[in-house]
Amino acid sequence: MLAEGERPAGGEATAEGQGPPGKRGRGQGPVGGRGGGRIAAAVGAGALGGAGGMAAEGSLESLRERSAGGGSRRKTRGAGIRRGCAGTKGQNMNITVYCGSNPGADPRFREAAEQLGTWIAEAGHCLVYGGSSVGLMGAVSRAALAAGGRVEGVEPRFFIDAGVAQHDLTRLHVVETMGQRKALMIELGDAFVALPGGVGTLEEISEIM
Repeated sequence: MLAEGERPAGGEATAEGQGPPGKRGRGQGPVGGRGGGRIAAAVGAGALGGAGGMAAEGSLESLRERSAGGGSRRKTRGAGIRRGCAGTKGQNMNITVYCGSNPGADPRFREAAEQLGTWIAEAGHCLVYGGSSVGLMGAVSRAALAAGGRVEGVEPRFFIDAGVAQHDLTRLHVVETMGQRKALMIELGDAFVALPGGVGTLEEISEIM
């Protein structure tokens, strides 16, 4: 884990510690907002609002279609932060994934997380997530890393102090508060996916929709 820098992927490391982006109004969500083309999808949506869970294929298909479209990447205030994440091709995206810090009772949840993480890496995209090593968060990040992908975590310092951070990420952005974490994950993302999780996951994806 490189809390103070970035493991180079064919280039030199960059300094960490950039602050979170400016606060965004609730009515200025990414989907349909500036830059356009950003998408939100849910995997296992039943776990967020009811019983049951669906397979990852529906969400992955949406992401595949967006990727194949090759839309231009948006310009952003966080260009210095975004550099190096998801490569340089126009089709590549930074995919922000929201999910629980617990694995859940249904083994399909972990399978969906692993499938999503593997696809993100194999498709050449960059996974952006909450930075933890536990639950579905750990499952999606480890799958992406195992498939050779780039993974950037955004973790509050108090979670790092508690020992739950993933230690082999491409990059770890350290923030001070949960609000800063949410803002930076939005700023870094081009597409957004919700895996099963609790109230926090539902709140995070609701801000995107």
